[in-house]
Amino acid sequence: MKIIGILLLIASRTLAQSTDTLPISNRATNIFLSNKIGYYLSSPDDLTLYKNSVLFNAATGTLAVNHSLYQPKGSDQRVGAFTTIGVQANVADAFAATYSNRPFDNRFGFFSKQTWITKGHARCTPAQTQAMNTQRARILRSLEPDTAHQQFNTDLRDEYYYALALQQSEMLIKSQNYKDVTLSWTSVSIYFPLITENIPVAPTRVDSPTTRHAWPLRLNFTHTKLWESTRSGRFYLTIAGDLQLNNARNGYQLETVTSPKWAYIGAYSNFLTPTLKGQFCYLPPTSHFGISAHLEQNFGPYHALNGILGVPIVLINKKSEPVCNFEFQVRFFDLSHTVQTGRGLPGRTSIGLTIGVPFSKIAF
Repeated sequence: MKIIGILLLIASRTLAQSTDTLPISNRATNIFLSNKIGYYLSSPDDLTLYKNSVLFNAATGTLAVNHSLYQPKGSDQRVGAFTTIGVQANVADAFAATYSNRPFDNRFGFFSKQTWITKGHARCTPAQTQAMNTQRARILRSLEPDTAHQQFNTDLRDEYYYALALQQSEMLIKSQNYKDVTLSWTSVSIYFPLITENIPVAPTRVDSPTTRHAWPLRLNFTHTKLWESTRSGRFYLTIAGDLQLNNARNGYQLETVTSPKWAYIGAYSNFLTPTLKGQFCYLPPTSHFGISAHLEQNFGPYHALNGILGVPIVLINKKSEPVCNFEFQVRFFDLSHTVQTGRGLPGRTSIGLTIGVPFSKIAF
């Protein structure tokens, strides 16, 4: 039992004398930060520390299923970098195309993302650090009797390391023995289409349409900073950049005709569209509701300024862990009136909804 206590104590070591580190083990910190990060999950470019996630965007009809390749190294270490892979498809298009009697716009592709997470910073008073050290010692004592009559093999060790980390995280969340936490992460992702978009295009109304093919490859760079205070709440600030292989139809440069057959009229072309994005999200202390604002400026032949106002909502389980994220959105298209002139604000506004569900275990 003494050996078990020593091993568990090693797993829970922290820089208790430092006010720049949470007074819990590194594995417990991973679980704790997963809880804080998990209050906002709206797109595949957002961060989750769970092994798997499913995301749905009602505005684009896109469903994404992602899986993290991170494997814990078996020691008390923070999650620093990992790779995520997944697939994306516009599953809602079949219903919309059938209803409107237009050609199917099938999109299906592979998604890959590399994420780097900084060590972050935390501020705790000496009294808060001492309180957590005392509570951590109680957790150690409560776990030791359960292992007194069991062989301490690898599986048992991992089980109790996780129990120790989970209880530390839950205790810190419940007691709020910290002043604030700052964390940032950077990701680079690529969406690689596995099938092409087939677009019927005719130069004029009297010409017969021919099928043109689009390949919407997308590269993304995202940097997010999270700051949470026990008094002020949780703030997310994100800057991002996209580079997408776009086309004249998606750039609103073609006229749409529906009779006798659905087709697009005009000069078709493929081109690159760089995009600069910024987003701010805030959730008050102990609140499951928040507010978010998103702006994106496109450049090149398609140069619309678009915006989103959102209300993120997170559902939690009995352990106060985020289990499902919703964001109800009001989406504003072409705020600068450069794409389709003559349309007022109602004609440039739509309602959206995103759903993000992380599941399976946390990569701790």
